[in-house]
Amino acid sequence: MKIVGIQDIGPLGPREGGSTTYYWPFYIRGAWLILPLVLLALLCRRPNRTLDAWCVLLPASLLALLNNWHFKIIDFDHSLGFLNDSVLLFLFAVAFLWLLSYRLVYLPRLKTVAYAVWFLILACAIALPAISYMDVNLGLVSSALAFGALAAAMLLAMILAGRACRNRFTSLRYIIWFFIALVPGIGGVLMSLVALLMLAPRLVSGRGISLRIVYYRLEEYVGIGIGGGSVLFLFMLPFLALALWFPTYRARFYAIFRLPGMNYDKESGDSDLDDQQTGWKRG
Repeated sequence: MKIVGIQDIGPLGPREGGSTTYYWPFYIRGAWLILPLVLLALLCRRPNRTLDAWCVLLPASLLALLNNWHFKIIDFDHSLGFLNDSVLLFLFAVAFLWLLSYRLVYLPRLKTVAYAVWFLILACAIALPAISYMDVNLGLVSSALAFGALAAAMLLAMILAGRACRNRFTSLRYIIWFFIALVPGIGGVLMSLVALLMLAPRLVSGRGISLRIVYYRLEEYVGIGIGGGSVLFLFMLPFLALALWFPTYRARFYAIFRLPGMNYDKESGDSDLDDQQTGWKRG
């Protein structure tokens, strides 16, 4: 593709400048196809050959389209454009994790968390070249760090919600505790600690810290945390609905958490259903 700059500058020079050739091969233009192709490949695996397993594509695709549309219609600072990429990374990674959740059933707790973290990292490594159109730049670092914060907050909130429901579990109770852990917990309390830690260099250097500085720093960080946590909760809500009410993902969710009130043995009672929904075969 040739690009020619045109500007009428009167007697100072020609109207058209020299042409610049920009090479944009087909494989770069189609890089974004990596994301749906990977998800489709996972859907072809035997544990995902159920109708409701395909439903994970709905929130992933619709939220991605909504996110792109939102960034296009608002007057957004281009220096923060990596946030759009990080959200796309996150949505792909959650769908990726949900489709591989059959690999997490009936594992020890720490091993389950380690596998989940590994799957999220793997999803990020797959998606980064796609969203950047095979271009390596510093923006990828910002996108990866923002994605890491979103993924860590999501995973930690799910673990804390599970701990809160360890004595009594219902689907609604789990969602409420997930919101509490994510928004006021991680978004409020944790970000307050981060804000206070950011003031440590002032103490080390001997500069004073007034209550006004502490207040404004807390207001800034907690506001970002609660706002971001609320948006993240809305993004996670349809994925949680899949895990709590759709048979394939519910069987896996129950077999992963194994909390009182979860009839995970009933959900995967016979061997055929067990293998189809959780990917687990009882010996």
